[in-house]
Amino acid sequence: MFAASSEIHWGGHEGVAGAPKVALEFQVEATNSAPIPSAQGMVPGYPQAHYPSGAQPLTLNAQGEISEERRYFDTGSLVASAGSDRR
Repeated sequence: MFAASSEIHWGGHEGVAGAPKVALEFQVEATNSAPIPSAQGMVPGYPQAHYPSGAQPLTLNAQGEISEERRYFDTGSLVASAGSDRR
């Protein structure tokens, strides 16, 4: 997704902490300027912004450094912002 986007803005919203586990909810605003691969084939680029949201759980080590990180995107929000006729 990021390689296909010409303008990207990332914003954190809600966070939950309980050391050593941390979770952050975020939203990305990106303009899709190149095709994006999907399970159904390539989704063509389109010059409109899309706003996928996601969550990022983290695990911290004893020094407070990130030792494990994952990102999960709400693919439904990405598909909805692309329009239902884009596949």
